[in-house]
Amino acid sequence: MDIPVIVNIILSILSFFLAVTSIVIVVITLQQNSKMIESSTRPIMSVYTQTVIINQPITYLIVRNNGNSSAYMKKFDVDTDFTGCYFVQNNQNYIEEFSKCVFAPNQSRVCALDVEKLDKIVHFTLEYSSCIKTY
Repeated sequence: MDIPVIVNIILSILSFFLAVTSIVIVVITLQQNSKMIESSTRPIMSVYTQTVIINQPITYLIVRNNGNSSAYMKKFDVDTDFTGCYFVQNNQNYIEEFSKCVFAPNQSRVCALDVEKLDKIVHFTLEYSSCIKTY
């Protein structure tokens, strides 16, 4: 073999490895971009309380979607029975209603609680989904 043929073979092998490397880099970049887009557009549900004092303190239980897409609630469980703790007694089970809701971006649902009737820490379990994934 003469030198130009050897150089062409070496250059062909190097071109092949560079092409494969660039394809791998593109695939990894697309996966990372997909993760970033999903994390920036996913629903983010939060449950918290806020107390307002006008004549007497009233504590509100707030369930809010802080994300950028709708959240479809699948499960909203609490380890405490709130029966008798709601300020408005109209036989409405707010916790059960929360478990059937669709929360639009930045939408919240609120119910007033009498926290003096609660004597322990409350734990919530949420399961919700976007159009693509369940959280």
